[in-house]
Amino acid sequence: MRMKVYKMENDSLYEIEKEVTVRIIQEDMESIYSLMLTEKDPIFSMASIPYYALFVQACQEYMEIVYLPEMEAKRVKDIRNYIKSYGEKFGKTKRKIQDIDDSQDRQFRDMLKFDFMKQMNKHLNLGTYWIDEKHIVGSTQMYADFLEIENLLDPQSTELQLELSYQIGSFVSEVKKGFRNCIYQPVVERKEQSIKIGYYADLNTNVGNQFFLENSSKELNLFFLARRYKTILTIM
Repeated sequence: MRMKVYKMENDSLYEIEKEVTVRIIQEDMESIYSLMLTEKDPIFSMASIPYYALFVQACQEYMEIVYLPEMEAKRVKDIRNYIKSYGEKFGKTKRKIQDIDDSQDRQFRDMLKFDFMKQMNKHLNLGTYWIDEKHIVGSTQMYADFLEIENLLDPQSTELQLELSYQIGSFVSEVKKGFRNCIYQPVVERKEQSIKIGYYADLNTNVGNQFFLENSSKELNLFFLARRYKTILTIM
């Protein structure tokens, strides 16, 4: 008799957990759908891709089915791993930051027309984007990393980002359609119609600048920039 009662309690707990999970997926989906309908700024939309990717990956893992095409499914998983890497031990994160910074530095240095200028270390190798409230929306190094942009000047990169965005948008729309046919949908209205990117700042990470703390390493400063970006997810 006790075993039977215990099994019934487990079954009830499982049903409650399942319902809560479905509701969380539903509310996240509605929030993302609202963002997709209202956000007009392309930079902020690009900065939102990790948030969308986390949702898609979580849904696929919960449903135990991969709905996205192979290439986009891999990229979504890579984006999730990118975000997780900033929660790892700093030694591992530091190496990642160094690799990204070195790669971007070479690309921007190679864009200089004259060789003598490449040795002057006067070039700008990092672009940052900010909203009026002084929250950082992102930087060129971050976008290059989580969107796997190997060459900023490669036209094919634009096509890859458009395809990824299309697949993510299609996934969210299909999830919304599925909920609409079987369960009550909460109304999620976004307070902001569009985020205004009011500030831009280009800098050289190899020398001192107004955004870096003087007594901290370059890698630590870049880490702080990335961490500050994560706060933007709380105001979307």
